[in-house]
Amino acid sequence: MKTVSTIALRRTSLSIYILFIITGVVIGSFIAKYTSLPSYVTVNQFFLLPKDGFNVFQLITGTFITSLCFVTAAFFFGLCAVGQPFELLLLLYRGIGMGISAAAVYMTYGKAGIVTVLITVLPKAVAFSLVTAVAAREGIRSSCAVFSYCFLRKEHDRPQGGVKLFMIKYSVLVLISLFISFADGAVCSFYLSRR
Repeated sequence: MKTVSTIALRRTSLSIYILFIITGVVIGSFIAKYTSLPSYVTVNQFFLLPKDGFNVFQLITGTFITSLCFVTAAFFFGLCAVGQPFELLLLLYRGIGMGISAAAVYMTYGKAGIVTVLITVLPKAVAFSLVTAVAAREGIRSSCAVFSYCFLRKEHDRPQGGVKLFMIKYSVLVLISLFISFADGAVCSFYLSRR
């Protein structure tokens, strides 16, 4: 009887990927003491609202482009046979941006920053954490299938639907990211107009 390996077909729980993001948040919180870091968009990933002026369109496009970069990177790492560690590093980096942004708000506003973090950072962080975790999970799953096919010559490990299904999942995550970006723009605009 032939034994069939299903390592590439099993779905890993999202909690493992969320753990990597939480680890990144902790790391980001500790390195936020370097005051120049939170001001860079490549570090704060648009989780931190700009100090010099608020433009809803810039926030929506910046948030969406950042999320698009993460989802696209996860997609391309998923097409690579050795993309698994890069997917995990992507999760850590996403968490670092969240941790730096939240810590920067606390350092700037003190206890008054708690409300700002709860309204402007936390909802976006949770939503994009889920999107990034799903993207990484699917990328790792696809990368395992490519690895298995390339190095172990196991065609049966190819996921049902293959690349076409993977591209559909990618497209759905991009649309969800767009929706989250618009919702974040609306929430931040409403919050800052009431402040």
